[in-house]
Amino acid sequence: MSTNSAADAQEREYSLTEAARALNKSEASLRMRIKRGTLNANIRYIDDSNERYQYMIPESELEKERNRQSSTVSDPAATVSASVVPPSHSATPATVSARASQSDDIIAELQRRQDRLEAALKQEREDARALIRALEQQLELIRMMLAQALNPPR
Repeated sequence: MSTNSAADAQEREYSLTEAARALNKSEASLRMRIKRGTLNANIRYIDDSNERYQYMIPESELEKERNRQSSTVSDPAATVSASVVPPSHSATPATVSARASQSDDIIAELQRRQDRLEAALKQEREDARALIRALEQQLELIRMMLAQALNPPR
């Protein structure tokens, strides 16, 4: 982040809203990247108190981000990054194939998780039934002991 300077005045700057729209990103994600330092922005103070400000993103930063996005989309090996981009923007056979493969992997992992959870649930049910049987046996034993205590043999 930088503040107002003569060099900044020469380059077109975009408000956070304009930049978010141009990059098809949310304002919150851009604000987070500015705070992390992965996206440069200038601070423009709104009033004389220097308390209220807005971020202004230079054209060069927007261009860098556009280039980064386009290189991610055109790289078939970057399937995770490419999966964020809507299919209409990157519907090449390589990315479609990579997404299908990634989808199959995700489906298989979800199926394994479901199987493990179902097995754990089945075991918990069996354990609960065994506990209920043990409690019923204990209750029956207590009933017999109470009956003997109340009716001693003569």
